[in-house]
Amino acid sequence: MPVTVRCPNPSCERINRFDPSLAGHPVRCPICGSRFSLADVPPGASPVGRTGSAETQELTTLVKGAGERARPDREMPRQVGRYVIKREIGSGAFGSVYCAHDPQLDRDVALKVPHPGVLEAPSAVERFLREARAAGKLRHGHIVPVFDAGQDDQGHDYIASAYVPGSTVADLLIDGPLPARRAVEMIADLAEALEHAHELGIVHRDIKPSNLLIDAAGEVLIADFGLAQHRGPSDATITEVGTIMGTPGYMAPEVAAGINGDVPPASDQYSLAVVLFELLCGRRPFQGPSHVVIYRKLEEPPPSPRQFRPDLSPALEAICVRALSRNPDDRFPTIGEFALALRSWLDSGDDATRTAGPPLASSTPGAPPSFTSTAPGQGPDSDDLPPPPPAPEPARRRALPNLSPELRTAFVTLAIWGLIILGVVILMLALSGDS
Repeated sequence: MPVTVRCPNPSCERINRFDPSLAGHPVRCPICGSRFSLADVPPGASPVGRTGSAETQELTTLVKGAGERARPDREMPRQVGRYVIKREIGSGAFGSVYCAHDPQLDRDVALKVPHPGVLEAPSAVERFLREARAAGKLRHGHIVPVFDAGQDDQGHDYIASAYVPGSTVADLLIDGPLPARRAVEMIADLAEALEHAHELGIVHRDIKPSNLLIDAAGEVLIADFGLAQHRGPSDATITEVGTIMGTPGYMAPEVAAGINGDVPPASDQYSLAVVLFELLCGRRPFQGPSHVVIYRKLEEPPPSPRQFRPDLSPALEAICVRALSRNPDDRFPTIGEFALALRSWLDSGDDATRTAGPPLASSTPGAPPSFTSTAPGQGPDSDDLPPPPPAPEPARRRALPNLSPELRTAFVTLAIWGLIILGVVILMLALSGDS
C-alpha cells in the first residue's frame, strides 16, 4: 500500500504518495522539488480521491457483456510466465497491473495482464502481442520501457515493463492545481516523449493522470502502452469493432464518436491537453457522467482555462485551447509542435511577468478584489479584455533648480569678475605681442 506523507517544506506541504519500497530512502517532492527521507516525515492524511467514480473509470462500452468481463474482483494469479506476482498495483476495464519479480534478471517489473475474455479471438491476441512488442522499441527518458510481452502456458497474456516506484500525476492533483510553470514543464516533457512514439508509428490512446508516473527524482514518465496502437502496414488494432477503449474525461472527440480505422496521433495531443488543463485548473474541461462528458465534447467548444483560473497567461491559454480543439485539423499539426509552443512560453518568462489583471471596483468595503475572466470559447484577442496601457510620454528636459536670491547674486558677481579677469589677460597678451 502506498506511503502517504506531507511535504515538510512549509511553503508546499502537499500530500504525496510513494511506493513502500522507498521507505527510509531520500525522495523528492514532485511539486516543489524538496528532498527528504520518508523515515523523517510523519504520515499524512489519507487522501480522498476520485478512484472508482464515473468520471475516472476506464470505459469499455457498446459491447454486450463488456461490464461483466471487466469485473475487478478477480483472483490475483500467483505467477504469470516466469514472473512471480508480489502485489496488485491497479486494475481497470482492460486488465490489472501487478508488481512482479523477474527471477531470471533479479528485478521487479510492472506486469499488465488483460482480464480473461477481453482478448477472446486469436487474432486479437496476436495483435495485442505485436503492438506490445512495437511499444518495446520506444527509447525515451520520459517513457517507461517495455521489457517483454507474451503468453504463458496458462493462457495469460502479459506485458512486462520497468517498475517505477513513486507516485502518479493523479496523486499530485489531490490537493488542487499546480503552479503554471511546473505544469507546463511536465506536459512539454510528455509531449516530446509522445512525439518519439508517433515517429515510430505508435499512438498511446489512453493518456491520463493515472498513466503518468512521477519517480523519486520528480521526473514524469508515460506508462501503460497496453492500449497502444501501432500504425504499421496493417490497419488492424486491438480495439474490437464497436468498442470504445479509453477514459471518457481524457478521450478525444473523434475517438468518442467512434471513428473508423486508425486513431490519429492528434488524439494523444487532445488527451495531453486535457491533463494540462487539469494541472492548471484543478478540474477537467468537461465533467459529469461518461455519457454527458462525451456529448459535451462532441457538441460544445472547450472552455477557457482562465474561466477557472483568471491569473493564467493569455498566451498559455491560447496554446491549451488550440490543443483542445474539437476538430483534429485545428490542433497543432504534430504533438512535437505542441511541445515547441510550450517550450517557447517557458522561455518567454511570461509566467514571471504576468499579473492577475486590474481588479474590478467592489461595492462592498473590505471585500477582496475580483478579476475579469474570459468567457468560454473566447481567446486572448477578445474585445472584452482590458485595453492596453497608454504609451509612455516622451521624456522632458529637466528644469534648473530654483536658487535663492543670495546664491543668484553670488553667481552673477563671480561671472562678472571672471569676464573682467579674462579681458585683462587678453589685453596684456596683446600689448606684449606689439612690443
